[in-house]
Amino acid sequence: MALLLNSSDPSPETPVSTPLARLQASVERSARAHAASRGASFQDDPRENGETCAVQGPPPGSTLVASDCEGCDIYVCTDLTAAAGPWKRFQETAEMSPFQCYEWLKHWSDGYAERGRIEPYIVFVYQAGRLKMIAPLARETGALANRLIWLGHKVNDHNAPLVDPAWIGHLDDRRAAALWHCITRSADGADYLHLIRHPSRLGAHPNPFTGADPQAYSSDSHYLGLASDWPAFYQRLRGTKSRRRLREKQKKLGKVGKVRFRQIRDAGEARLMIATLLAWKTEHLENRGSRNPFADGRLTTQLFTLSGDAAAARLMRVYVLEVDGRPVAATVALVHAGTFNFFIPAYDDTGIHNCSPGTIMLVKLIELAARSGLARFDFSLGDEAYKDEWCDTLIEITHQTEALTVRGAVPAALKRAGLRLKRKIKASDRLLLALEGVNAGRMSFLRRIGAAAGA
Repeated sequence: MALLLNSSDPSPETPVSTPLARLQASVERSARAHAASRGASFQDDPRENGETCAVQGPPPGSTLVASDCEGCDIYVCTDLTAAAGPWKRFQETAEMSPFQCYEWLKHWSDGYAERGRIEPYIVFVYQAGRLKMIAPLARETGALANRLIWLGHKVNDHNAPLVDPAWIGHLDDRRAAALWHCITRSADGADYLHLIRHPSRLGAHPNPFTGADPQAYSSDSHYLGLASDWPAFYQRLRGTKSRRRLREKQKKLGKVGKVRFRQIRDAGEARLMIATLLAWKTEHLENRGSRNPFADGRLTTQLFTLSGDAAAARLMRVYVLEVDGRPVAATVALVHAGTFNFFIPAYDDTGIHNCSPGTIMLVKLIELAARSGLARFDFSLGDEAYKDEWCDTLIEITHQTEALTVRGAVPAALKRAGLRLKRKIKASDRLLLALEGVNAGRMSFLRRIGAAAGA
């Protein structure tokens, strides 16, 4: 694997003076010594022997913002294209969520970020010349104050750094807190932090990068640990009566027509299915009076472009359950690093009432993930009641919202208050039903107005 060094970089024998040059020279020496100790060619990819692919210099154009912070050097890159090489190599072995994959966030940045308002602020953390962490952040310019957010922000169900698994396993809380403080205070021009949807765990490890005073987010996340022996696992997962009821639903659905479950691999067909799925989801959310995250169309655009990106084919997958060729349930899933993320599920039970196509599809996806050897089935953000029936692990979700300047004090306080109110409403069935009733009535009124105007 060749080093990503500029043609003007000094050789190891040439005196070096800049921090970037010193790190690049150190990286090259470490890589050559590592290759020699293995009796391997310098061009070999370390991942071939199961090692973390961390021997890389910072992306071109990076800026050193902190030196020797808890033994680490912190670099920032504001160019996603320049960051692609080391990021994509690191994500092959890093502890992370699928939402921090380069392909996902590149398409978000291309199609979702508002021009001129959001600038990538990608943090690369090195220790002894080896990449240990990437924090994909962004600076957002506001009318009253500027803030530091995560790339992907509210589109991502989870926001967290990508970390070297061995490194985070030996990183104590004090060092992690000091390192995170260096990172979050390095963004010049940011008036406040609004870092949301921090999971309490990064894979097998507690997440130490949640801030000094993490606050509960408006909802939590849930996942199910998987086992590859599906028959035995399914028996442990669901009782005899539950399995029998599902078999009865499947037989009933089979009487309607031929049932087929499959992954859609053609990009054009995937886009059509995504559009259908989002139409189902939108109708369901609006009828219930819930917020519709697809209303502005930008997430739809991101999913469409991802479906046509061959480099993202392993990451984003579209599955469908059909009856006589008619889709009755579908799911957009993200799959990476041993995790199957149940991102956007939806179903249409028109003409097939009491057949539970959504549940049938869910079980088929869990079986697929388990038989594929994945470690986790992530039901993602949200506290829907059905998740308690399936999941064995609750992941607490927090946010770090705090002022960095006097100018940021008011917007940070308003954001914190808004999230506390949202969590309080979601925790109360009475308040939630009342709010959803008002929203559903408003949406119904707007649809009638729209229909009358189009008549």
